[in-house]
Amino acid sequence: METKGKRSFIAVQALEIKELLHKIRLSKRDEQKMYRNKLRKDYKFYICEFTTSNNGFTPDDFDNLVNAGIIYLT
Repeated sequence: METKGKRSFIAVQALEIKELLHKIRLSKRDEQKMYRNKLRKDYKFYICEFTTSNNGFTPDDFDNLVNAGIIYLT
């Protein structure tokens, strides 16, 4: 399956992505959309490429993907 997004990020990008993921969890629907769009536009990070769960994608989920070698930090 071809992906649209990236799987490799520098450390500062990873921190910024995790901060946006945290903000998504705390925000109302309209703000969530804005933060998800920022993830896609600025970082080429598409949550849907890493989960199909409706439980929400968290910074811990991101870290788990890094630890599993699915997302790489350069």
